Amino acid sequence: MALAITQDRLLSLSIGSPIGMGIGGEVKDLAGAAPVEEVDSIDVRRLGLAQVITVTVRGVPFTLEANAKAGAKSLAAAFENAKSLSPSVSPPGGEPVNHTRGRTP
Repeated sequence: MALAITQDRLLSLSIGSPIGMGIGGEVKDLAGAAPVEEVDSIDVRRLGLAQVITVTVRGVPFTLEANAKAGAKSLAAAFENAKSLSPSVSPPGGEPVNHTRGRTP
C-alpha cells in the first residue's frame, strides 16, 4: 500500500512488492480515495527504524507502518498544505446555507 496526496484527495494505492527501502513498488490500482476536506489529520511518529502513520478520516483512525526512509513527514506536510488551500466545508449537521439571503423574492 502507498499513500499519495493531491490538492483535492488523499489516495490509497495498491502497489507491487518493493525491492527494499520502499523502492520498486509499482502502482497496480487505486484502492481508495478521500476528499482532503474529509481527512482530519495525518500524524507521523518515529518508532525505532520505522514510522507509524495515523490517518484519521471522518473521525476514524487508520494506522499504517512504514520504514524510516518512506517520506511520511513529507506526506503529512503536503496534506497540511492541501488542507489549508481547500475550501472550507460546513460540518455535518451544521446550519443550512440560505442562498436567498439579501435577495427579494
